[in-house]
Amino acid sequence: MRDTKVVGDWDRNDFAAYLATVKTVTEKQVALGANGVVAEGKTAGELRVLAAWNAGAAETKGEFAKLAKPYSDAKPGKLAYAIEYRLRNGR
Repeated sequence: MRDTKVVGDWDRNDFAAYLATVKTVTEKQVALGANGVVAEGKTAGELRVLAAWNAGAAETKGEFAKLAKPYSDAKPGKLAYAIEYRLRNGR
């Protein structure tokens, strides 16, 4: 089995780039189906892949919409907090 790189290089300190990468990776994981190998012999099913991307919700709804809220939002998403932490701590 050959490892395939799902995404190219991306800026982990850029919110839009990070969010786009998360979307790409999660869409591809769901597309594999439960028996598709993700990494190191682990299948998507073993990693608890969803039956549909974003649990079938639109991009502007569900968990992805929560994740996509910027740090400036009244209730930022987890990704925004992670990037803010990296920027404040020089990582």
